[in-house]
Amino acid sequence: MYLAFNTATTGLLRSSLENSHPDQPHVVRFAAAIYDERWREIDHLVTIVRPGPDARLSPEAFISHRISLARAVNEGMEPVKVLNWVKARAPRVRCLVAHHADLEVRIMDILAQRVTGQEWSPPCPTFCTMKASAPILNLPHPPGTSAPVRSTPRQPSLPECVSYFFGEDVDSATADDAGHDVYACIQLFRHLRFERAA
Repeated sequence: MYLAFNTATTGLLRSSLENSHPDQPHVVRFAAAIYDERWREIDHLVTIVRPGPDARLSPEAFISHRISLARAVNEGMEPVKVLNWVKARAPRVRCLVAHHADLEVRIMDILAQRVTGQEWSPPCPTFCTMKASAPILNLPHPPGTSAPVRSTPRQPSLPECVSYFFGEDVDSATADDAGHDVYACIQLFRHLRFERAA
């Protein structure tokens, strides 16, 4: 089985700060689905997540996911329940899959440390569809990028990967749909890990 997931947060990750730091972003949406070896969905969780009382929502984050703090507080699942959902299922899957997996795993550790005071790390291997796709798409960096960065391909977005591998355009109705993102991510994983490698 494989577990694909993604999150939406109140702002950007503060890479220079520890995961336990109170200025790290809060999760306001979590989406995940589990697929069996025949790529059938057998379990899922797509939910708004309640942020902590000290959460601050950046304008850029709101534009991205359109979840206000008031909505997240009023409608969101308790973050510890989201964490428990993951902790109950992750040990039973062969791989955790995400676009920008390093970031998503760190976000989940931030959530865990915030609500339990304990670190969380994946109990199984992870697969990053962004990293695996980057050398294949080989996208250029924008003008003005420093030479060391230009020497490596730009990290592609999930819609860019979907367009390249499957010839599908992601319209505005699905561009930030949590369930769609998870489905697209598992399709990318299947293509990159099994079909393209065959």
